[in-house]
Amino acid sequence: MPVLRQAGNGSDGDGGIRQQRLKGGIAAIMTAAVVDGPEGKEHRLPTPVELRVSTTSEETLQQAFSEVPLGVPEEPSPKGGGSGAGRALSVQGYGLMRWRDLFTSRQLVALGSS
Repeated sequence: MPVLRQAGNGSDGDGGIRQQRLKGGIAAIMTAAVVDGPEGKEHRLPTPVELRVSTTSEETLQQAFSEVPLGVPEEPSPKGGGSGAGRALSVQGYGLMRWRDLFTSRQLVALGSS
């Protein structure tokens, strides 16, 4: 199972994670692979093949959603504020403006292929 992390160090010097995401300066990159070892889960660096297959093209993504009635989830994410669930799910302040922004392209392909 690949482990993805958000690139960017998020330190105050670069405006923090929120500001970097709003500027488009954060991307998901594979940093480790989790494998079954003799004593349980182990982590290792990803191979070049694992790095290549951890990314997905926009064409593959669109194809996965070709039979989904509304297609790729492009609807706006909740703005937050107010009360109830709207307040609980407030991600636009982190630059996650559309539902698709909440997932990696690989996760979206899996969702569209279900």
